[in-house]
Amino acid sequence: MRDSLRHTGLTPESSVRRGRAIFALALCFFTARVEAQTPEANLWDEARVIARARRASPTVRSAESALRVAQAGRAFGEVPVIGNPTVGVTMLPGWPEFGAYTMAASVGIPIEVGGRRARYRSEAEIDIRAAEARVDAAVVAGVAEARMAYVELVTIHEEVSIQQARLTAARTIDERVHARVDAGAATAVERALTSRERAEAEADLAEAQRRRVEAESQLRRHLDLGANDALAVAPLTHPSRVEAGEQSQAAPRAQRQRRDVAALEQSAARFDASASRWQAASVAPLIVGLEGQQVAVSDNARASSLGASLRWELPLAQRNQGERALASAEASGQRVLATLLRRQIDREVMSSIAGLHAALDELEVLQRDALPAAERLVTATEASFSAGALDFFRVLTAQRDLLSVRSRILEATRRAWRARLEYERTTGAMP
Repeated sequence: MRDSLRHTGLTPESSVRRGRAIFALALCFFTARVEAQTPEANLWDEARVIARARRASPTVRSAESALRVAQAGRAFGEVPVIGNPTVGVTMLPGWPEFGAYTMAASVGIPIEVGGRRARYRSEAEIDIRAAEARVDAAVVAGVAEARMAYVELVTIHEEVSIQQARLTAARTIDERVHARVDAGAATAVERALTSRERAEAEADLAEAQRRRVEAESQLRRHLDLGANDALAVAPLTHPSRVEAGEQSQAAPRAQRQRRDVAALEQSAARFDASASRWQAASVAPLIVGLEGQQVAVSDNARASSLGASLRWELPLAQRNQGERALASAEASGQRVLATLLRRQIDREVMSSIAGLHAALDELEVLQRDALPAAERLVTATEASFSAGALDFFRVLTAQRDLLSVRSRILEATRRAWRARLEYERTTGAMP
C-alpha cells in the first residue's frame, strides 16, 4: 500500500488530509446549495401569494360559505307534494240525552296544487348562480387585496433597508464630526446637528420596522396565515403598462367579465322568482279527507257511516300581496345597483389606467435621471468633505436628498402597483 502511495507521490498522512479536504469541500458545497435553495423554497413571491389567496383568503371563504347556504336551498324544492296528514275527532257521549250521541273521526291529506315546489327549485337554482358569481368576484377581490398587501410588505422591506443605510451614514458622519470637535476642527453646533441626525435616523428606522410588522400582519390576514408563519418575500418588478389596443377594449371587457355585475343581475332574477313563488304559495293545499261517523238512531241503537271530503281555501282575498310587492321592489333595486355599477366600472377602468401610466412615468424619470444625479452628488460632497473643501451640512443635505429620491421611487412603485391591481380588479380579470 505504501509503495503504491510512493509511486503517486502521496504519503498516508497527506492522503488523509486530502480526503478530509475533499470531504470538507463537498460538505461546504452541499451546505451552500442547501442555504441557497432553502430560503428560495420559503420565499413568498407573487405567484405563491395568488395561489394561496385563491383558496384561503377570508373574502373567498366567506363567499364560498354563502354558496353552500344557497346550495342548501335546493332542499325546499324537494319537499313532497303530499303534506302531513291532519286528524280530527269529535266525541259526544250522549249524556244526559242518548239521542245526541255522536262519535266522528276524520283523516285529511293535504296536496300541494299551486306549483310552489317547482318555483322553489327555480328560485334555488337562480340563487346558486348568483352565489357562484359572488364567489368569482370574491376571488378577484381577495387576490387583489392579498397582492396589494404583498406589494406593501415588499416596499416597506426596501424602506427599512433605506433607513438602515441612512443610519449607517449618519453614524459615520457623527463619529467623524465628533473626532473633528475633539481635534478643535469643528464646533459644538456641528456636533449637536450630527447627533440629532443620527437620533432621527434611528427613530425613522424604528418607525419603518413598526410599519413592516403591520404590513406582515396584513398579509397574514389576507392569506389566513398563522401569527408565527415566516414571511420572507421576493423582490418586485415594475408593473406593465396597458397598451393602447387594450385600453380601447378594457371597459367593454370589464362589463362582460365583472362577476359582481352578473351577481346583481342573478339576484334580481332571484327576487322575481321569489315573487312568483309567493304567488304560488297563496294557493292553499287541497285537503282530501276520509270521514267516519257513528250516531244514535234510537234509545239503544247506533248507526255508522263512512265517506270522503274535499276542503280547499280559495285564494280570493289574501294572496301574499305584501311579500310579492317586497320581492318585486328588491328585484328592481338590484337592477338599479347593477346599472350604477356598470357606470362605476367605466370610470374606474379609465382612472386606474391613467393612474398607472402617471406613476410609471414618474418612476421612469426618477430612476433614469434623479437617482443617479443624487448618488453622484453624495459621492462628490463626501469626497469634498474628506478633503476639507465642504462642511458636513452639504453632505447631510446631499444624503437627505438621496434618501428622499429613493423614498419617492418606493412610493411611485407602490402607486403603480396599486393602479395596476386596481385595473385588474376593475376589469374582473381572473388571476
